[in-house]
Amino acid sequence: MRASRWLPLVSLLVALFVLACGGSDGDPAGPGPADGPRFFRAKIDGADWSVSSTNVAFAASHTSPGLYVLIGQVEGGHRIQIVLSSITGPGTYPLGVGAGPRGGNATLSLSPSTWLTPLSGAAGSITFTALSDTHMVGTFAFTAAAVGGTPAGTKEVTEGEFDLAVTTIGTIGPVPDNAWSEVRTTIAGAAWNGATVSTLINGPTLSIVAGTDTRTLTINIGEFTGPGTYEFSETSPPRSMTVIGDGIDPLVCCWRTAGATTGRVVVESLSSTRITGTFEAVAEASKFGTATGTVTLVGGTFSNGLLTPP
Repeated sequence: MRASRWLPLVSLLVALFVLACGGSDGDPAGPGPADGPRFFRAKIDGADWSVSSTNVAFAASHTSPGLYVLIGQVEGGHRIQIVLSSITGPGTYPLGVGAGPRGGNATLSLSPSTWLTPLSGAAGSITFTALSDTHMVGTFAFTAAAVGGTPAGTKEVTEGEFDLAVTTIGTIGPVPDNAWSEVRTTIAGAAWNGATVSTLINGPTLSIVAGTDTRTLTINIGEFTGPGTYEFSETSPPRSMTVIGDGIDPLVCCWRTAGATTGRVVVESLSSTRITGTFEAVAEASKFGTATGTVTLVGGTFSNGLLTPP
């Protein structure tokens, strides 16, 4: 179901692809700088994959603030599509995230099979060394898992690089400050990046929920008043963190902070569009679930857009 939300966008991109291929301006890759060849290439499970301006089987588009799409198709071979949101300029962005975090997902297909980056928050990355309304240059790599009726297994896409003209539709402004969110931490010694993030300040309560395909973190801060330090506590006011999932099975439940000495959230800044801060915790297994032992979270950070002003 998660993959289906991109289908309307894909229909738009097909139209853009046809338009780019039918251009008559002498640059088959579409509008953009005329110096140098265009290319989109990588290795798929170690085998070379490449499209270039000699066969025009690729397209890149910019259709709304921060939304970029790259598509490459080898005739009779693999197709790579990368859909990105909230891209704010040159830099490195994760693949394997949903709507909310900056970054996106990658799809690899070879009819009738399809592989998609899972919502792990760390299925790969894309780096833009140059990015404008007319031109993009960069590198990428990702691991994609089989979906639908595709035989089980994964595909490794490595050594990806691109130099593409960009088709921009209309005048597009900057990415709104509240359009993206990011939650990162180290859980049980492993780096973790939220693939989905939601944040809500509802009256006196701050709630942050971040998840991947194997873990979900929930932070609830009662009697929230703005920037400051909030110790986790089960007494009044209730302030807690809950962890569901053990990094493999997302349904293992649950670990929860239990007392004022098990961690804290430090809210560093708060505006009408964004909240930032840090967190750390030691969460204990619930007596009424399948979780065991403790889970330690260190170095947690968040910078989250607020769709509803506090």
